Amino acid sequence: MAKKKQPYFLFLKSLQAKDRQNGVNRDLSHYQAKAAELWNAMSHQERRPWIDRANKANLTTTVPVNFNGGEGRQSRAVSESQASLMEAVNLNDQALQEVDVLKRSCDLVNHVLNGIPVEELLSKKFFIVSSNVMVVTMEKDYYPVELGIMSYNLVGGIEAKMHDFVNPGPVPTGYMYKAKSHCEATHKIPLVPLPEAIPFTSEAYETLLTNITIFINDSKVRIGSQDKYVLFAHGDQCNQVYKCFEYLASRSNSDDFIKLFDEGRFSVIDLAVLLKQLLEVSGSPSTLFVCQDALNKVAYDFCPGSCDFHEEIDNNYCALGFARRLLYKFSDHVLPSFGITPVPDKHLPVVDDSAIRCEAGPLMDEELYPRRSAGGSRSVAGSVLRDVTSGSWDARSVTSNDSRFNPEDRLRDVMPVPGIVPSDPRRTGGIGRGVRPN
Repeated sequence: MAKKKQPYFLFLKSLQAKDRQNGVNRDLSHYQAKAAELWNAMSHQERRPWIDRANKANLTTTVPVNFNGGEGRQSRAVSESQASLMEAVNLNDQALQEVDVLKRSCDLVNHVLNGIPVEELLSKKFFIVSSNVMVVTMEKDYYPVELGIMSYNLVGGIEAKMHDFVNPGPVPTGYMYKAKSHCEATHKIPLVPLPEAIPFTSEAYETLLTNITIFINDSKVRIGSQDKYVLFAHGDQCNQVYKCFEYLASRSNSDDFIKLFDEGRFSVIDLAVLLKQLLEVSGSPSTLFVCQDALNKVAYDFCPGSCDFHEEIDNNYCALGFARRLLYKFSDHVLPSFGITPVPDKHLPVVDDSAIRCEAGPLMDEELYPRRSAGGSRSVAGSVLRDVTSGSWDARSVTSNDSRFNPEDRLRDVMPVPGIVPSDPRRTGGIGRGVRPN
């Protein structure tokens, strides 16, 4: 029987794997002291991912399965039963974690909005972030390739933006196919770094994080004796955005940025939670489900506003464009509750009238129904009328008073006269319905 996997051992191996991704190969014993210190400092909740991973690995390695019958059938049934039970336990734990995250997010947003008068709340800045990644490893390392940040307030809408491509370093060993498939299927950012990308150096990462913290400085909230950065993202991207920033901090060799995450002074919250809390402040409360649904609609998914790279290749997965469209949806749902009129390009996309403008054609055949002119009469200047008695065409102006205008009179003018063969046989079939000539 195979030896059972232990959560601590998997955690120890993950430390070695991180260094190997950066080109550092060391024996496993080198990490034992550091791993023991980190493991002992972890809470049970922090150890949960490693415990779940070990349980899953043990299910597939410790239970024998004999497909030839006999005791193997019972073993296989036990294995499947245990797997189903473990899956149910994991789903229950995941649901509890999501509820806990949601509760903490609501408490934090309430702290952000607490005590702010409505007049100040309308001009308060919020920062919305989106990201794209090259690949996500089994150790849940997110390799960022693009970051887009928007500064927004209710009255002014989108005020400023920050956008950068990032060189995340070499593709981790064993993930080339996954990275290539993901990039080609989504954002199309090549694995070979773009020329404008932030270089893969600790100094460049530290400079990038410094610029970002300056840009989002107004997002800081005082909690106790510490300032905490509070950013917002789409619910499906909150963890990814957080992990991207954590990746940059861990490779910046800056103690200040590393402490920022170790001390929990950096948070990324679901934008739907902010939307729900703002609606409550406005006196138009809504449920979180309705707010999430409002941010998931596709009304603005094909509006312009992406970076030059994604605009040029006509790709809709731009991090900057995603953040912009997310704010369009946010504005569309929250502004009516505060009585704010949306501003084009700030709250909603600019509508290009030229793209939908068209010229209306005549609603009637001017040859048969002359247009109305000023003075209460109908006239056609230079209308081409046919003299059916002579079979010739004549161009002249026709004017008639409305009181005497009768469309049936005009119809009789072009109908064939008994005893006279018209020169155009198609007219014999009636108005608008030609008859094929013999």
